Amino acid sequence: MNLPGMILAFLLPVGVMMVSWGGLPPEQSRRAASAGLLTLAVSVLTYVVAGFAFQFGGIWHVTHLDTLRALDQVWSLPDSTGGAWNVLGLAGFMLAGALGPDGLMLFLHQLPLVMTATLIPVLALAGRVNNLVLALTSLAVALVVFPLTGHWVWSGGWLAALGENLSLGHGYVDWAGAGPVYVVGGLLALVGLSVFAGQHTFSNEALRLPEAHLPLLAMVGGILFSLGWMAWTATDPFHPASASLNLPLAMANGLLAASAATLVAQLYSWAVTSHVDPLMATRGWLAGWVVASATAPFSATWSALAL
Repeated sequence: MNLPGMILAFLLPVGVMMVSWGGLPPEQSRRAASAGLLTLAVSVLTYVVAGFAFQFGGIWHVTHLDTLRALDQVWSLPDSTGGAWNVLGLAGFMLAGALGPDGLMLFLHQLPLVMTATLIPVLALAGRVNNLVLALTSLAVALVVFPLTGHWVWSGGWLAALGENLSLGHGYVDWAGAGPVYVVGGLLALVGLSVFAGQHTFSNEALRLPEAHLPLLAMVGGILFSLGWMAWTATDPFHPASASLNLPLAMANGLLAASAATLVAQLYSWAVTSHVDPLMATRGWLAGWVVASATAPFSATWSALAL
């Protein structure tokens, strides 16, 4: 059990918060800071109560580890062909049956992703809605949205089983949560902004790049995010290091994608504003890691650069 690496993985949500705060004016950043801490608390408590069970309630059917034998209940769609179309786990509420080393390692390893998935829409909406809406958003993501999509992808759910059920290769493969964390979180942020900020009209002034009030804070957050990403990758209990899994390739592809995305973001900001923008550079850096998350240990280096 690599506890130091698992601790460093919590730099993922820390980096997201710092990048968000670095691009906000002082008054709004104070509200976003309190919203971020509220989100972390709500997401952890909610995931403990039921989110973990919904995501990993049937993980024993995937791992067959004796220490996870209690996590063997899952709700599936009926299928006359005998295929498994698992939708939702139904064991492990309040971590029952997951208090051994393997279960707790699985729980702790997922927490950074739960926090990050909840922070993305909450930080986008901070300062636009009241804290009750932010708390309800955190509750919904940590209780239903992330556990549900996480089960489909990582816990033997129907997306992961497309290869077995419909002969579609290996099924849906997502190494580090590009879908359940970043795409889902980003879509929720987009929906929230369209609902709560859709009444505002846009002008040429509104289309300008946002000012980075604390660019150094945002840049440090971007670096911490990358360290957390690599730490999470290196400690994934689902994929222990073996000859068939190239973890150094995953790290290299992440760095290549982030570097290329940073360059593209800087070129874009230079073309739009005639100068390079630190906040755009940091966002490009994060976007590169997000793009690499899905296939980092499986794709060639040229593919990471192209993505």
